[in-house]
Amino acid sequence: MMDPLAPRVLRRFLATVAMEFPTEEARSKYLKDHPGADPKNHTVKKHEEGVGGDGGGSSSSGGTWKDHKTFQQVSKSRQTARSVVDSLDKTEKKLTTILGGRRLSTSDVEDVHKKAVSEHKKLVDTAGDMAGKLEAYFDKASDVEIPDRRTLDLVSAVKSSANALKKMSEAHTKIEETSFSSLESEGKTNQSEGKGSWYQPVQRHVSQIVRSGKEIQEAIERAGTLLYEIEHKT
Repeated sequence: MMDPLAPRVLRRFLATVAMEFPTEEARSKYLKDHPGADPKNHTVKKHEEGVGGDGGGSSSSGGTWKDHKTFQQVSKSRQTARSVVDSLDKTEKKLTTILGGRRLSTSDVEDVHKKAVSEHKKLVDTAGDMAGKLEAYFDKASDVEIPDRRTLDLVSAVKSSANALKKMSEAHTKIEETSFSSLESEGKTNQSEGKGSWYQPVQRHVSQIVRSGKEIQEAIERAGTLLYEIEHKT
């Protein structure tokens, strides 16, 4: 037969035992169910590897999907992408001006093509770097509980955007592999056959580079906008 004092003694013992809870909600519920417990003895588990360092902070629920450092890095990537696409637009316009001039210099056309390839490479590198930062962001936050459906949808969307950026940065690198000399050779062959001017393949390739750059920038913007939603609206 159980000692009638046992439950009372057990309650007193539990009230003095320090306990750690996974969330603030769990701690609050325990204290409500055990009015004799000392709140100072009961804490919420901290996730040292959780997202939120360097400005983001750790929430009382053991972590947060907000990461100010990553958000700042992604914002910088977005600014870089916008600047590069603006430069690509100017490069394409410069090529049009050169081709419309009275004296057409092969070296001038080659310089513009080289500039377009260089700027495109910068965009591809930016996309790959951003994808890497987002992957690291999710790795750090993998043990953080997603608080609501809206945040869940946003997190899923950012993950998809990160994967798309990674694949895009890998796929769009191929456009940089076409050399100026091969384009010039193709153009001269076409010209000798009466199929257009020698510079047309170069012009077409620069236009492809610009379109590719804009696609990459749009993908960077999508991921950045979604991360902004997590950082400021959840």
